[in-house]
Formats: sequence, C-alpha cells, structure tokens
Amino acid sequence: LFLQRLSTLFRGQRRVDFPIDGAPGLKLLEEHGGDPHLASGLRVWPAARVLAEFLLADGAHRVRGRRILELGSGTGALGLACGLGRATRVVLTDRLLPIAPSSPYDFSGEVEQVGNYQNTPKSSRKQLDLLEQNLRLNQPLFGDDVDMRVVELDFA
Repeated sequence: LFLQRLSTLFRGQRRVDFPIDGAPGLKLLEEHGGDPHLASGLRVWPAARVLAEFLLADGAHRVRGRRILELGSGTGALGLACGLGRATRVVLTDRLLPIAPSSPYDFSGEVEQVGNYQNTPKSSRKQLDLLEQNLRLNQPLFGDDVDMRVVELDFA
C-alpha cells in the first residue's frame, strides 16, 4: 500500500536528456506510473545509450545511408539516434496495447475490433503517442535528408 501511494507521486511524463558521445543529445519524454502493461516501453532502458553510442561511433558508418526499422521502439531512443547518424529512413514502430478493464486509462469496458481480432479490449495509443512526441521534440536535429516516421506495428 505504501509503494502504491508513493508511485502516484511520480506518475506522468518527464522530459529526460539522452546524451550520446560524439553526437548531439536527444530530448526524450518518458512516462512514469500508470498501467504496468505499458511500463517497459515508456522508459529509456540503460542499455539504449550503450547501443546508441556503438551505432554512432567512428562516424556512424553502421547507420549512415541505411534504412532502419526499429521494432518495438518504446521511447524511440535508438531509432532517433540512427536519425542523428544520418540513416536515410528510420521507421519507429510500436503496437497498440489492450487496456485492462481496471486500467486508469479506460473505464468503459467496451470492446472494439483491432486488426483481424474481434472482441478485443479497447486499445491504448499511449506508446505510439509518446513516440510521435519524441520525434517532434528532436525533428530539428535530423534535417531534410532523413525520413523519420512512426508506424503502428501489427503482429497479426
């Protein structure tokens, strides 16, 4: 009970700096608290910085001029880093997630058709919205030569 009450103090979006050695740093929004089913994709994982620095090391030759598809992008940190490395096209993807009836994001208990599935609980765009916000926050860093977009990933 104490931890539940404490977690409510830290709910909501936070802007975080994401420094990358050898590249301009990114500004990212993270989501804290809320639905535990969304928790893993709404935060920047510590390993993301290590992988971003590896991809951009030595003049970003690993990503420069390439097309990048990031599956399950979460906050988009790695895909956005690839944009900094001048990949020609970066597609950030994540999926809609079912909202549990007890979720703080939905109180209706309604169902809708999602993809090829019927009677699926309502879905949350929370991860896709966060990706879109992070792309807008960092768009000035990429220039016109990098095609960056957010796309819904449908596993069906």
